[in-house]
Amino acid sequence: MAKKEEAAGRPNPVEMLRTEIQAVAAKATTADMTLVEELIAKARLGKRDLGIFVLSPVVLALLWLRHNPHNRDTRVSWVREIARRMATGQWQWNNEAMGFYTTGNMGDAGHRCAGGAIAGYTWEVPIVFGIDQGAITSIDDGKNRHAHEASKLTGMQLASVKERVLRQSFAYLKKWKPDIELPAIGSVAEMHNALGKHDGMLQTAIEVADRAFRTPNPILKKPIAQSAAFLMLWGHTPEAVAEKELLRLNEANTSTVGPEDPSFVAAEAIISSRKKADPKDRLSSNREIGLVLAAIKMSESGVKATRKSQLLASVKKELPDPTYHEPMAEAAE
Repeated sequence: MAKKEEAAGRPNPVEMLRTEIQAVAAKATTADMTLVEELIAKARLGKRDLGIFVLSPVVLALLWLRHNPHNRDTRVSWVREIARRMATGQWQWNNEAMGFYTTGNMGDAGHRCAGGAIAGYTWEVPIVFGIDQGAITSIDDGKNRHAHEASKLTGMQLASVKERVLRQSFAYLKKWKPDIELPAIGSVAEMHNALGKHDGMLQTAIEVADRAFRTPNPILKKPIAQSAAFLMLWGHTPEAVAEKELLRLNEANTSTVGPEDPSFVAAEAIISSRKKADPKDRLSSNREIGLVLAAIKMSESGVKATRKSQLLASVKKELPDPTYHEPMAEAAE
């Protein structure tokens, strides 16, 4: 009961957002109010029309507060992401208009208006009028766009695979070291730029992973191997070493390595995890990649034996550092 009361006392994210937007709207000038009134009057004429308008942060705040009563629930995290993009120059002129129903209510763009209001962004946007409110089921009913589609248009090969590998690899790096500085990938434009920056390494990682599958019944799933390869290359592991160790782990259940060899133990742990009935008991993608990197680090440092419990405990405690360290030369006999 106490937990429920405590939760009830926490600030509601939507109400916090509304308070911020109300503070912006409180700065409304006569010109701001006039523009809002003109837009609503035009909408209520009921005629199909369109035009390009420049909406100040205050106008966006007023529209969101007063003329957006019926749209989908506000996703505060998405509003703040839009605000971030607007504030950092990521927002661009494009074909995505906003619209008004003949009732005078907004047909869409609620999240964009809220984002612009809190970002202090002046939004130049096409606005469509004369939309029947019954058309709500057809608005925003399209397919989400992805960065790899833009990258593919520029000639990038395997763009969708590279986007998946980069997203998973960055998720690993952020889990391993939360304060690490990485290129932003929150928006389509940012991911597109990041793909371009890391294209060469991504291409090599995919090729390394492919060559590590020249064995029957490989242990790893291809996406895990690709991300592990990228992380090893990111950490300056030589390409030949990454390929050799991934192949070694992939064929651990059919090779002559002993049952305590790090590669064999990691392979057994991965196979065992996939058989767990409860998904919560299975290894996450980050942990599975961590097992791969941990086993490879052990093999490269000369460790000949480990236990599954020991290997799993080390990965669950902290994800392995993907940075490569050259094996120390063995002392002369």
